[in-house]
Amino acid sequence: KEEPKILPWDEGLETFYKSIQIQAKRTDKTKELLLIAKKEVKKYSNKISKLEVELEKSENSEIYKEYGDILFTYCENLKAKLDKFEIDLDDIKYSIPLNKQFDVLYNANKYYTRYQKGKKGVQMIKEQIEIARNELEYFELLNIQINDANDTELQQIKAELASLGYLKL
Repeated sequence: KEEPKILPWDEGLETFYKSIQIQAKRTDKTKELLLIAKKEVKKYSNKISKLEVELEKSENSEIYKEYGDILFTYCENLKAKLDKFEIDLDDIKYSIPLNKQFDVLYNANKYYTRYQKGKKGVQMIKEQIEIARNELEYFELLNIQINDANDTELQQIKAELASLGYLKL
């Protein structure tokens, strides 16, 4: 068993303050990197939440196709400009909101457009969610690495963040 080294009081104080100074320098180096990582984690977490809401809306766009079909089928000869159209089909009551500035066919076309937009948006939103999840995972891991990194690794992380445009050297 090795005995602890006993230093004269002035050497002990010098060693103590050097260790505090080294720790302070390390804290300064990691602080900026941790702020960037935490900011990006928060940003991508919020982005994923918003994209999931948009995905749900886009996946529910099938109703707009039904609205367009109903309007074309049952209102083709209707010339009046209504604010809504109500109909019972197969024990389902539909109340379709309409823009009264336009005729029924224009409203039906608008519903088809919304359906198409939603249908196309589903795949794009899924891709964006996947990208955001990958970025979130990257910054969560980076946060852990920064806390465990030595000075050389911190410099590498700093250079990596600078090359990705997150940090200016």
